[in-house]
Amino acid sequence: MRRLWALPMFIVLVGCDALNPALRYQETARQLRFTLDRVDARIDLAFPPERSRLRILLDVGVDNPSDQRLRTRRVAGDLHLMAQGADHALGSVSFPEGAEIAPKGRSVLKVEVVLGYSDLKTAFKDLRELKVEVAFPLLLELYADYDQGTLPKAQFLEALRLVESYVFRRAICEIPTNSMNKTFATFAKAIKKESYLDSIKAQFMTLPSYRRFPKDEEFKKRFQERDLYNFRSKSYWLRRFENHGRKEPVHVEDYSIEHILPQSENLPEAWKQGLGDEWKRIQGQYLHTLGNLTLTGYNSEYSNHPFLQKRDMPGGFKESPLHVNKGLGQLETWNEETILQRAAVLAERCTGVWPSPKLDEAILAGFLLTKSIPSPSAYTLDQHPYVATGAMKDVFDAIRKEILDLDPCVTEEFLKLYIAYKSETNFVDIVPQAKRLRLSLNMPFAELEDTKGLAKDITNVGRWGNGDVELGVSSIDEIPYAMGLIRQAFERQLDAFKEMDEDADPNQTLKIGRVLGTPPPTDYEVFFGMVQAQFLELCPTAKAGTVSGKRYHQIPTGTSGLHYELWIHGKPGENIGIELHFEARDPSVNLARMEYLKTRESEWKAGLPGNLDLTYLPKWGSVGWARMYFERPAGALTAELADQVAVDLAALYRSTAGYLPALGNL
Repeated sequence: MRRLWALPMFIVLVGCDALNPALRYQETARQLRFTLDRVDARIDLAFPPERSRLRILLDVGVDNPSDQRLRTRRVAGDLHLMAQGADHALGSVSFPEGAEIAPKGRSVLKVEVVLGYSDLKTAFKDLRELKVEVAFPLLLELYADYDQGTLPKAQFLEALRLVESYVFRRAICEIPTNSMNKTFATFAKAIKKESYLDSIKAQFMTLPSYRRFPKDEEFKKRFQERDLYNFRSKSYWLRRFENHGRKEPVHVEDYSIEHILPQSENLPEAWKQGLGDEWKRIQGQYLHTLGNLTLTGYNSEYSNHPFLQKRDMPGGFKESPLHVNKGLGQLETWNEETILQRAAVLAERCTGVWPSPKLDEAILAGFLLTKSIPSPSAYTLDQHPYVATGAMKDVFDAIRKEILDLDPCVTEEFLKLYIAYKSETNFVDIVPQAKRLRLSLNMPFAELEDTKGLAKDITNVGRWGNGDVELGVSSIDEIPYAMGLIRQAFERQLDAFKEMDEDADPNQTLKIGRVLGTPPPTDYEVFFGMVQAQFLELCPTAKAGTVSGKRYHQIPTGTSGLHYELWIHGKPGENIGIELHFEARDPSVNLARMEYLKTRESEWKAGLPGNLDLTYLPKWGSVGWARMYFERPAGALTAELADQVAVDLAALYRSTAGYLPALGNL
């Protein structure tokens, strides 16, 4: 960006008629002549770039041939940068009131103008609202290259929007977030600086399995099905959708979300008649989905009125200027069919708001040559006559569909002796035989839950296919149970790769120390960081702990051997414990401290959430520690969960902090 100021440029000020210090000085003001004597510009860089500022010091020369001394009331106008023949509108400028313009001579107005970069600001605002801290390694790399001139501004902005689309599409498609640490930490290695944007697109387009960039069809399908009313980023997606392509942004916060089909349990009779006998199913299935949601400033006026009344009333759908309401004014009824039709139309528009990367096949092929992408198999279904045309064809077609429907990341590969199904690697292989399909599940036999005992342990036994479990399927009736076993192998593989991502050291694959100096945050680090920030707002006197990337986070108390702790138990996403730990060197001290609180439980427990049970563990660990805790189901590590856990931790802290001095004396 600094290089830009070396180019020929000039500033254009408009609106100078505002230099009317008084009505009687109008003629004098018209005689004034202005020149731009000096432009001193510098850029205050910050990250995110939206915090960067452009500061311009202007010396504006004013020639006043009259004998009137003037004082400015106001000068306002537009500020433009003219560089290489292009006009870049940077924003508005206003000069301070009260500047002196001397008579019969020349005066200089010294003005400082501070501007932000509106296009970058908007892009980074959207990324911040999506909470994409995990993408910082890539964003910092892109920003550094943008600042040095390697990455043009237009390509930088397009790359930011692709990162935004990638994160948002995956959220809509409910793809686990674990893999994004590794994805973004290693992403820069694939960038070819001589073909910067194309290489970014190619990398996104070739991400495998659960790291994938959801394609348009998957994105549209899930967007139409999701509960978007209770979606964490609902204000974000509504704002982005409504303002896409607008030059004058709509302030979505001035509107409220309207359910076209009302969410009232006591649905008016007119709505029931319009929806038909299945009105209850339709309301339950589509109430919070894309097709039934819109924006309005007349929510209270709409109430539960019939569709035609909402359409035709003053301020109704017919008169709405909002993009999201386009087409509603032409509809005559609102039912399951029109909900689905509108959802399909809106979802199609969403692929333009959150675009997928696209490259010509020839360009993409060029990038694939530099990646370790396996060559397509030379074998096809025709090389397996038992399932192509033989007696097992119907059984194979049925189970094949079930396997491919497990997840969009599942791929199929025909090999010489078997057919492989994989996400990152094979999780089930099918060996076609004359009277059955022999399945090999790629997982340890001891980990399989096989209630019917149909699977066979083939550990260290030579078989075609991968894995230690063998299962035979000879009829369509056997497929549902077989799919339960196949799903175990599939989910085990996904869990294994997610754990690899969580354990990966980003600094092994991306050197970003020159920009950031620290490795990018893990999911746990981001989550516990959000929890601690909210907790300290609720409890300003509490101490802050060091946020790490581990599955637990400690809050010190200032008393030796005592701290509060948050701990995610079990597999990722099962439960989170809100705990007080007693970890003095002397086990008897730990037991005495816990018993002290336990005997006074009736005094302080009232401050805890009423729906959670408190548990005491007098012996925990191998060194005589103790702890008391309550648990909350964790689910995904979302901002909503972080807020709830912060409230829970604050409740435990407020209830017990008053006892800490007494505990310290035990």
